[in-house]
Amino acid sequence: SHSFWHEVTDRHTRDSLARDLSASKKFLEDLTGQEVLGFRAPGGSIRPDCAWAFDVLSEQGYRYDASICPGVSSHGGYPSPFAGPHRIRCNAGYLDEIPSSTITVGPKRIPYAGGGYLRLFPYPLIRHCIGRDNRRGRPATVYVHPREIDTAQPRMELPIGRRLKYYVGLASAKGKLETLLNEHSFVSARSYIEDYGGGWTDQVLDVRDHYSWARVGKDVSKFRRLRQEDVDDDQVVQCFQRVFAVDSVGIGNHGVFAVDQHRPDLISTLLQRTDFRDPLL
Repeated sequence: SHSFWHEVTDRHTRDSLARDLSASKKFLEDLTGQEVLGFRAPGGSIRPDCAWAFDVLSEQGYRYDASICPGVSSHGGYPSPFAGPHRIRCNAGYLDEIPSSTITVGPKRIPYAGGGYLRLFPYPLIRHCIGRDNRRGRPATVYVHPREIDTAQPRMELPIGRRLKYYVGLASAKGKLETLLNEHSFVSARSYIEDYGGGWTDQVLDVRDHYSWARVGKDVSKFRRLRQEDVDDDQVVQCFQRVFAVDSVGIGNHGVFAVDQHRPDLISTLLQRTDFRDPLL
């Protein structure tokens, strides 16, 4: 499943994501007659502050995920010590994870084998990266949107940045994909997990401590208006509860704190501010 409404994860609540995943799963199972076990979030958009999504996946009957990008990503990016398949430990149990394939460039890891990266990078570089991963015992994860290989698609009027992101390398993408299929053997993520899943049971990314993480640099803009209004602490608390999907929020001398609803002993500082309505916000 790639979701029903194709909405990035941080725009969901737990309830809306559960409804989305349930609808997508049912639709695909009714259509194909096969059980749907895997998921990839739109834009690979499960980040540490969205780690609660793994609970929802497990609760909806999914057994593996392919949303984590252990490197740079416009919608995602999840710091992880694992560049290959591993397990996810969440409050609801365990999931297998098939992350995006990445290559190290300086201090960063960059995806190389799917979507716009498949269109952008020259094929010799992609071949080199796949060979490197294979020699290290890792499979390469390749994904393609239909528009990636459709040269006859209508061109939308977009800002130059998004136009490049959508259309650069479009003419060569189909040829690259055909060469990939001729030079390499591919299987589905489900088949790979069934055949080799026992090989990474000791490689576990425990995401339970990530549930209350906040993307402070981006999310603080959502609350910028609060310092301009006459709001009380209860309104601030309600706002944080809604956005960060946590039960308990407190305001102290060192900032705004959240306690994850599944781990009441876990306290995470969301904003290091002495006053939430500080002009720096």
